[in-house]
Amino acid sequence: MSAAERSGNRDWLSASVHTNLGRLHLLQNNLDQAGHHYDTAVRLARSTGDRMREAWALHGCSDVAAARRDLPAAVAALQEAVTILEPLGDRRLDEMRARLSELLSDTTAGQSPA
Repeated sequence: MSAAERSGNRDWLSASVHTNLGRLHLLQNNLDQAGHHYDTAVRLARSTGDRMREAWALHGCSDVAAARRDLPAAVAALQEAVTILEPLGDRRLDEMRARLSELLSDTTAGQSPA
């Protein structure tokens, strides 16, 4: 994080670092740590107005919630991410929409997410 702290745009860089750390912890199934980093990334991205970074951090929050089997929270975070990305465009927006459909389907079927 020292590079982020030396940066002139510290919050933006810190949000990026926290997003990546969240992904790392999620892959290691450290859900508490992943959630902490993604929540921090969302807060920092919002403080800088970086809507793209905010959306990707929210996507991570959704992944953490799904891993915890909290489907309503997973859906809410991913819906917010999709809403942010729609006017901005992103090459992976269709992927997010597909995941959202999957989560919504799981929610109505009462199943655990994959």
